[in-house]
Amino acid sequence: MEMFNTQAILKLFIKHAKLVISVCFVAAVISFGASFLLKEKYKSVAVVYPVNVGQNSEESSTEQLIQYLLSEDVKTKLAVDFKLYQHYGIDTTKIKGGKALFNYVYAENFKISPTQYESIEVEVKDADPQFTQQLNWALITNTNNFMKENKTKIIKQYLSNTQTVLVSQNNQLDSLNTVIKKFKADNNIQDKPEDKNDENIKYKKEKNNDIKILSGKIKATLKSYENTKIKNDTYLMDAYSHNDYITIVSKPNLPDKRCYPVRWVIVLTSTLSALLLTLIFLLFKNRNSLQN
Repeated sequence: MEMFNTQAILKLFIKHAKLVISVCFVAAVISFGASFLLKEKYKSVAVVYPVNVGQNSEESSTEQLIQYLLSEDVKTKLAVDFKLYQHYGIDTTKIKGGKALFNYVYAENFKISPTQYESIEVEVKDADPQFTQQLNWALITNTNNFMKENKTKIIKQYLSNTQTVLVSQNNQLDSLNTVIKKFKADNNIQDKPEDKNDENIKYKKEKNNDIKILSGKIKATLKSYENTKIKNDTYLMDAYSHNDYITIVSKPNLPDKRCYPVRWVIVLTSTLSALLLTLIFLLFKNRNSLQN
């Protein structure tokens, strides 16, 4: 394999130092000027925390909230309310793959990330500082409302189930009470102290045992009814409460300094790229003289 002479390469770079410096300078100037043609963006940041969110399996409440913040329903409502398709200049009816393009642009401008303290940082970028702050507020509010709708829908299903069970248990209690009353009437059993001189005392004791069995069933059903009633009242309170599922740790700020473009990064990247390309060009052009 042919090898290059390191000393010859160094001499080559020194020989063309003016060219290298000139190319880098021109690249820096052009990239700096071009950075002013890029659309400036501002970033509004908020920090939120999940509340009143029950844990599902191994998924934490923070992970659940992130899923809601990134949900398609929240994104769609935001796009409709703020006319984001027009705002981003994307016509999904005319552009093939317009939906995918919108999702890409949306992901570039909306960033949801967990913090080390189990809270969530919400970042929104746009060219208009006030519009950026409004988008951030709307994203949080829409997510909270969407969670309310989903949670309320589920809780009302639980509420409907417990109410059905309560009706059934109430009917069982009424039925058992009716059976006991009829049983007492048919067997001439009265709620009074036992008469030891009663000739049918043995017979009545047997019947009283049957009544005790029925009474035991009533107590068991009544206990179950009480437990179901507690659950029902909890679901009833939650279903018609005004609980929030997001608490705001840090409100969406109104940005006063652009976050994009970062001109020094653009200039540095362009200059280094120009330097690399120039060096490659010199090595390629003088490859024969550099080989041993």
